[in-house]
Amino acid sequence: MPICKGCGGSYDNNFQFCPYCGRETPKAQAPETVLKETPLINACPVCQRNDRVEKVSIIYKGGRRETSMSVPVTNVETDSKGRTYSSTSYETVGGLSQTSLSEELQPPVKPEYKKPVGFFGTLMVVSMLYIPYLIILFIFEIFGFDMLFFVYAGLVLIPVITIFWHLQNKKEDAIESAQFSNVSFPAFERSIEIWKSLYFCHRDGVVFVPGKNKSFPLEKLAEIYQN
Repeated sequence: MPICKGCGGSYDNNFQFCPYCGRETPKAQAPETVLKETPLINACPVCQRNDRVEKVSIIYKGGRRETSMSVPVTNVETDSKGRTYSSTSYETVGGLSQTSLSEELQPPVKPEYKKPVGFFGTLMVVSMLYIPYLIILFIFEIFGFDMLFFVYAGLVLIPVITIFWHLQNKKEDAIESAQFSNVSFPAFERSIEIWKSLYFCHRDGVVFVPGKNKSFPLEKLAEIYQN
C-alpha cells in the first residue's frame, strides 16, 4: 500500500491520486537493463576483431583451381611426292593452379611408411655378390689355383649372407612399423585435427586456434602443431 509523499496518508494501489490531498501517485520505475558486451566469435588474438578472419581450410580449398587451356600443336607431314607441309591442331592441357596463400596454408603432409626390401629384393641384391665371386674364380683359374675350395665357399657363404640380411631387414621392418603406428601416424592425425580448427587473420597475417590467446605467423605454422 503506497504512502503519499505530500500528506503521509496511505491508500490503495488502484488510486492514481491521493484521496486526501490529491497528489499524483508516483509511477514505478522500470528496472535498468544492463547490457553485457558479447565477445566476438573467432576473434584474432592480435587485433581482437573477426571482420577479416577466415577459416584456413576454406582458404586452402578456395585457392585451388582446376585449369584447362588449348595449346596449338604443329604437325609436319610429307606427301607421296616428297613435299612437306604443316598443319596446326589444338590439344587441351589441364593442370592445377594454386594461390600462394593457399599453398602456405596447406594441411600437414601424411607420412609414408617405406617398407624395407623383401626377401626377393634381398636375394637380387645379394646375388650381385656372384659377379665379383665369378671374377675371383676366373682370376684364380688363370693362375692355376685349386678352385674346389672357393666354389664350395661361395655356394655356402652367399646363401648364408642372403638369409642373414633378410632376417635383419625383417627385424628393422618390425621396429619401424611399430614406431610409425604408435608415433608418426597418431601425430599426423592430431596435426590434421588442429589444422581443421585453424583460422587466418588477413589483417595481421597470423594463424590461430579460437579460444587460445596465441597466434603464429605463416612462416612458423609448423610450430602450432607442437603446442
